Amino acid sequence: MDFFADVLKEAGVLESIAQSVGAKYKFDDGIKLTAKSCGVPNAFWDPQAREITYCYELAVEHIVLIDGYFKREQTAEN
Repeated sequence: MDFFADVLKEAGVLESIAQSVGAKYKFDDGIKLTAKSCGVPNAFWDPQAREITYCYELAVEHIVLIDGYFKREQTAEN
């Protein structure tokens, strides 16, 4: 998971998510967005901490889905 953590950090994924959500919704007291290894492909909301946790495993699942899509597209073109 370290590889995917590095990819998320380097690509600024959390910053992009925060900017996108912030542009659509106004949260007066803020919401913290973090990423970590959770053991499952998911994201979690903690209302007491007002924190969204994006799991690295979910990032892996998204990458696999995107990779599969482009492979199917490439196969269809040939």
